[in-house]
Amino acid sequence: MVEKYIVVDQLKTEYEGLLDINGLFNLIDSWFFEKGYDKNEKKNQEIILDDGSRSMYFEMRPWKKHTEYAKNTMKVQVYVTKLKDVDVEQNGIKIKTNQGHLLIIINGYLQTDWQARWNDKPFLYFMNIMMDKYIFSYYTAKFRSNCMADVNDVHTKIKNFLNMYKYSGEFMPQWTA
Repeated sequence: MVEKYIVVDQLKTEYEGLLDINGLFNLIDSWFFEKGYDKNEKKNQEIILDDGSRSMYFEMRPWKKHTEYAKNTMKVQVYVTKLKDVDVEQNGIKIKTNQGHLLIIINGYLQTDWQARWNDKPFLYFMNIMMDKYIFSYYTAKFRSNCMADVNDVHTKIKNFLNMYKYSGEFMPQWTA
């Protein structure tokens, strides 16, 4: 039976102000590629509202296989509201960018026996539980710490990217974590 452990639950980042939405998604994609995650995009929605602004929702579920027995999975949800294209003048040069409200929620999971090899017979299922608790507990703890480190790293990269826009214009964006 596939066991799914919640390692990081609802790590949130909220931001309002100037942002480069394409740059943000490129950053997230490149981070997953560099860390060896396989990207799985579940949802990609965009709604254009009557006032000309856009609302977007993205849900990604990247995963990385540690062994044939354990893998890390993340759930990254990106909510963008009131997104408008704006021109900002910086050092006498006009730059096209976006302005809006952003909410990113990241969850981290560890899945063991993700190929369901140990649930064919009751004895194998019992052995799986015993192996998890007593023999593989060191490895499971290591995989959990790797998952937590990856979630915190991508969260920090996103916050640093958004903080880059904090002082780049007349709008004063803010983020909270």
